[in-house]
Amino acid sequence: MPNVTPIRFDFQSTVDASLQRLWAFYMSPDALRRLSPPLSFFRVVDPGAGVANGSLLVATVGPWPLRRRWVATHAGVQSESSFVDIAIESPFAHWVHLHRFEAAEGGGSRLIDVVWFLPPRGVPRWIGRLLAAGPLRWMFRWRHRVSRRAVREAATEPRRQATAVEGHVAGGR
Repeated sequence: MPNVTPIRFDFQSTVDASLQRLWAFYMSPDALRRLSPPLSFFRVVDPGAGVANGSLLVATVGPWPLRRRWVATHAGVQSESSFVDIAIESPFAHWVHLHRFEAAEGGGSRLIDVVWFLPPRGVPRWIGRLLAAGPLRWMFRWRHRVSRRAVREAATEPRRQATAVEGHVAGGR
């Protein structure tokens, strides 16, 4: 009998931004597009209602002609704490992704991703683990780097807008 215990993958990093700012980025309508590495070939077809309990996301993944549909539902949404993506239809036999956000010392935050997956049907579990480890590590490094950049940009955006307004007002006198 095959082992059907999901494989667990963890990735976490510290973000130099408040928990509220990090959460706000993940709740923004553009977050998933920004978090998807270009070479992942992940494209959102229908974002549904965003990150909300029961909301469905429809996407495609993979290059043509290997492109597959990916449908996931959001569950367990706890504001400024966590949410889960559960794949209903994907190339994987099982895919559950926990996004967790925690306050860290010094006013920063901790971004934690935990994925439980099983490789596509017919692919032995041990091969799935070997083949997925590198790409998952690469993808989550990308996502965490993008997250850090996005919250850093969001922190400077109000200052940029205020400076532009002040410059305009000052220049008009």
